Amino acid sequence: MITQEYRVGGVYVEKGEREIGRGFKLRRFQEKVLKHLTDRLGDEKFNGVLFLSAPTGSGKTLTLLLPWEAYREHGFSRGFGVVGFYPSNELLLDQFASIKNLLGKIYGLHPAGNIGLPRNISLLVNDEGMKVVVTLISGRILKELEPHYPGRNHLEILEELASTVSRLGPDYKIVLSTPDLHYYLELGLYTNPQQAVEWLNSVLRGEEPRVTGLKDRLSMIGRVLLRLGYGPVVFYDEYHSWSLLDYLTSLALISIMSSEKIVVLSSATPLDRVKKHLEDQGVEVFGEVNAEPSSSGDLVKSPTRLVVYGYDKRDAGGGLINIYNAQKMIPMHLENNHSLLSEHAEANDGQVLVILDRIAYAVEAYNVLVSRNISSSLVTGFRKIGDPVSSLFIVGNKAIELGIDNPRATTGVVTGKSYSSIIQRIGRIGRRKPPGTGESLIHLVISRGKLEELTGVIGSGENISYTVLSMGLSRVLPSELRLQWLYETVVGREYVDLLKKLYGEKLRIIYSGGTPPVVKAPRIEAHRYKRLAGIMKCFTGVEHELLELRTSGVEARYKFAETGEEGVYDLLTILRNYPLISVDYRSNEPVITISDKPNPEPNPITGWIGRGIITRSLRRKRVVSGKLRGFWENRRESSRLKLLYNARSIDELFRAMRKPGEIRNMLESLMEDKPATLYATNDRGIIKIMEYLTYTSYAIPVEARDISGREVYLLIGKLAILPYMLDKELKEPICV
Repeated sequence: MITQEYRVGGVYVEKGEREIGRGFKLRRFQEKVLKHLTDRLGDEKFNGVLFLSAPTGSGKTLTLLLPWEAYREHGFSRGFGVVGFYPSNELLLDQFASIKNLLGKIYGLHPAGNIGLPRNISLLVNDEGMKVVVTLISGRILKELEPHYPGRNHLEILEELASTVSRLGPDYKIVLSTPDLHYYLELGLYTNPQQAVEWLNSVLRGEEPRVTGLKDRLSMIGRVLLRLGYGPVVFYDEYHSWSLLDYLTSLALISIMSSEKIVVLSSATPLDRVKKHLEDQGVEVFGEVNAEPSSSGDLVKSPTRLVVYGYDKRDAGGGLINIYNAQKMIPMHLENNHSLLSEHAEANDGQVLVILDRIAYAVEAYNVLVSRNISSSLVTGFRKIGDPVSSLFIVGNKAIELGIDNPRATTGVVTGKSYSSIIQRIGRIGRRKPPGTGESLIHLVISRGKLEELTGVIGSGENISYTVLSMGLSRVLPSELRLQWLYETVVGREYVDLLKKLYGEKLRIIYSGGTPPVVKAPRIEAHRYKRLAGIMKCFTGVEHELLELRTSGVEARYKFAETGEEGVYDLLTILRNYPLISVDYRSNEPVITISDKPNPEPNPITGWIGRGIITRSLRRKRVVSGKLRGFWENRRESSRLKLLYNARSIDELFRAMRKPGEIRNMLESLMEDKPATLYATNDRGIIKIMEYLTYTSYAIPVEARDISGREVYLLIGKLAILPYMLDKELKEPICV
């Protein structure tokens, strides 16, 4: 191991002059955002997109309060609102607390006390009689509310919540949500997925939709959205985190919404490609605000003592250490350095954030700390243990990286597989200037080779600016694989146009108060949808899988063997992090029992699948096999279904093969109602994409013995459409 230490200067943003509320002074970029909103509303242009780029921790969340100032300046009536969209439920909960703190700091608003509101609605008041309601909504939250509203679907629950908000009579309404609120409501996925599929097919055929009760339901949706808090402004936060089909769907949503709303897209990094894609969709971009780091002004990130640790194979007991698996050293790093990290955090009344990628390593790092009686908590999208508010150490993965605000994080240990991930994680630590040392302390764990490269780029033992550090890391570390360019493929554009037309037709019905006359698609538009319509035929009965907002893997119900704790999570993420003990069935649904102790290394999950079994399974599901049509039918020997990892030894292979039948049956059960594509390619660029999807648990690689050097991938659910975006030679779909 080698180390290199840097003193990194603080990050500032320019101060502004304008005050809001009780003398709260805005920053320069916040002033610019407010001016854009005020001018736009003053010109009665309730549409268009505003881009906002600002460093992590600079105050982008305050954008949710700026519409209120603009509304009042133009004398708009009480009760106008704003909607803030966030990419994760963890961030939603964090922002629910943050926005209430801001309302107290700026306007002197405080919770009204126990007045019997649902836990996702908060009423804040002040001495002048001002009232603001903040409502938290997502699919997960509505699911949790179901026992309190027995027999009601999500739309009906939302109507009850909207009635509650209206009764409170607020001056301003803030809705914090994941984008599925708007999307699922409009497509009917909250109430009746099959009707959403009928609507999709009618749009593809250019026919008048025949959906029972459509007019009444859409009219109800319109009222619910307005009463909840939909005003002229919609705010998207952390937009840089969107990728895959989520990104394509968001383009369609923003394209439609921006014709009736002002949409603010906020990000920690510039969104040049997004701007190009939206302009291609005919969206008006009326402004851009960039909060560039400054050498003076308001401090948004404290000066930092950054110690970079470069580990090599000697530290790992002979195993290879590169930027992709440097995180395996984090547990040992905490073993050796927890005292130093604890001392710095405690001296500054702070906390230590430990951010890595794999859940298994996060759990292992957490266990190292707990074994030494160090106050710690674990925060991942899969599992949470302990109290992050009071713990000295908080260990987690991307659930922390995606914008969760922790002002007490004065100290940290970070690693990652890309530049954007590492710089985002570094930005999470040091949001305030520590009172003791005046600087935050961050340990960056990477490979020895990458540290040597970094030293060659920015030197050694120097005082550097945050800009120089960022530039150096960007030159040395891999760039994250971003799949936003999927929009630029032929089918990608068609997919966006399909969703845009589908969503736009429903929105038009809401605003018109009833079903408008059908507008026949022009010839060019009909031709554009022809191939998509053909693809959809391969997925008869499951088209709604392709309409859902979020890209996800195959979800399964799990149970920990010792604690009995249960939940639902991505199957391949579970299997690569926890040893499988058994698979049982509850009402024909597979429930996997896993060990409470995670895999310290990613073990292979391997099963031998006979020719007949996999063929029958795929035929039953109407798999789109593309270029591999007939491949499975002609096989004479067994094939190996390889999930995520190769075995490193014969012993390991046999250990992994103890339950191949259970894994096979579980996969078949979980795949039964989902579209799927079996896809192979020799294109190295596309293979790289497939490897990325495999790592993120979206694709299953299949090893085919009789195809030399050729990787075969099984894509399930919404990603089944992906090969048609990637393969230029695949002109028409082939359904088997």
